[in-house]
Amino acid sequence: MLSKSQEKYLLQTYFNTKNNKNIPAHLSQFGVPDGDTTDETLFFITKYVKAIDRLVLRGSFVTEDGLQLLKKLEQVYDLDLGSMALHDGNLDCILHFSKLEYLYIKHTNVTANGIYRLLKAFPALQTIIANITSEEKALTEPWAKEFPNCELILSL
Repeated sequence: MLSKSQEKYLLQTYFNTKNNKNIPAHLSQFGVPDGDTTDETLFFITKYVKAIDRLVLRGSFVTEDGLQLLKKLEQVYDLDLGSMALHDGNLDCILHFSKLEYLYIKHTNVTANGIYRLLKAFPALQTIIANITSEEKALTEPWAKEFPNCELILSL
């Protein structure tokens, strides 16, 4: 997916090295809100890195297809996918992050049903920030009792 020159550029840009021998398998953080991360960048990162404590893709250039690359990561604790092409039909790209503690999914197409699926999938989740529609509000009311260890920040 990447040419040799692209890979060399990314090695230098993200890891300040000319070869892939010095790339760590774990990063404490990758990405910034509204950053320039693309599918190609994510492909490169997930080729070498297996765990990222805090991954921020909010507002980046990662596409719906690119989100599937998240399946290559073994663990993420803090995940920001705001304004991404995330919806109920592609949540499988993150459901394997069993130790996820923080999830930001505002301005996505995840419905209340999808949020509920996420809440059930992530027992360690401490905070979820998402949007719901006014029609979905009634569905979310029992969640505070069902998931007492998770702070639910749901905007209409």
